Amino acid sequence: MNSTVTTGIEPDAIANKPAHSSKTKAIQLSPLMQSLLVEIGLFSSEEAATYLGITPGTLEVWRSTKRHIIPFIKVGRLVKYRKSSLDDFLASRTVEF
Repeated sequence: MNSTVTTGIEPDAIANKPAHSSKTKAIQLSPLMQSLLVEIGLFSSEEAATYLGITPGTLEVWRSTKRHIIPFIKVGRLVKYRKSSLDDFLASRTVEF
């Protein structure tokens, strides 16, 4: 007796499926553009999260729920944070005894 079940889906199709099927594509900036943005004090969400010591997901939750108000710049789907805004946020969270 054969106990093989046929699903009609090739195993390779499952293994090669992307983790998410978003229709949007990531915008790739050149290294020069990235260094210019950092030089003028604009951080991506990932860079801002690293600077704050949190995950990018946490920063996104804070932004969407307004749990912590950190000013950001939005142009289209790009989100950028000024370094000065991140520093102000950290200063406001500083506890002195």
